Amino acid sequence: MKLNLQIDLNCDLGEGEPLEITETLMRHVTSCSVACGGHFGDETSMRATALLARKHGVTVGAHPSFADRKNFGRKGLPIDERGLRALLTEQVSAMKTVLDASSLRLHHIKLHGALYNLVERDEKLARAYAVWTKENFPNTPLIVLAGGCVAKAAREIGVRVAKEVFADRAYNDDGTLVSRDKLGAVLEDVDEICDRAAQMVTQRRVQTISGKIITMDADTICVHGDNPKSVEIVRELRQALEQVGVLMVAF
Repeated sequence: MKLNLQIDLNCDLGEGEPLEITETLMRHVTSCSVACGGHFGDETSMRATALLARKHGVTVGAHPSFADRKNFGRKGLPIDERGLRALLTEQVSAMKTVLDASSLRLHHIKLHGALYNLVERDEKLARAYAVWTKENFPNTPLIVLAGGCVAKAAREIGVRVAKEVFADRAYNDDGTLVSRDKLGAVLEDVDEICDRAAQMVTQRRVQTISGKIITMDADTICVHGDNPKSVEIVRELRQALEQVGVLMVAF
């Protein structure tokens, strides 16, 4: 039976992957989040990624992170509300400048790595993030963890969100992502990833690392561009979802 569902397929790009990989991924995804100077990225990489997105009709968002290239933004660092606002202003503004020059619109904002996880756990930072967005980019939605702290804070002040689930990451029982330093946190088996993703989109649920089934309400599903099998994953995932009638469209 064909389903009447739609989902955005997003990928984090402009993170140092070869441009031929970037372009191949662009052929399958509907939106991308581009590193904008924190964990990776500069004006040249942002522009190159943005132009490929324009070529393939993919929407573009900013992907700010801790300014920590050594650890690719995946190590938690101390930060307060003021520091978060400064980080966002610097990196998102850099991405917006590049997009303006390329006649592209800033479609969304999505935090990266350790910053994404930290803000999802900290109510004060989550609210600071939402308030900053409303003040500076009031019409720009945030990609946020489905069921997380940012979604709640954003909705309370009228900031639009897209609830995100991850095709290639394992979940804890509380709906947070399993830390990357734990065995089984990152999935690479393409068939398993496609099965899990289909379940998240069509049945709104996923099995956690402990075996528990939890609910997941998603607007967008992410495949990490630095996953060794990212190209195979996005190709097979999109095909699997379209075969059961899920429409792939940017949120």
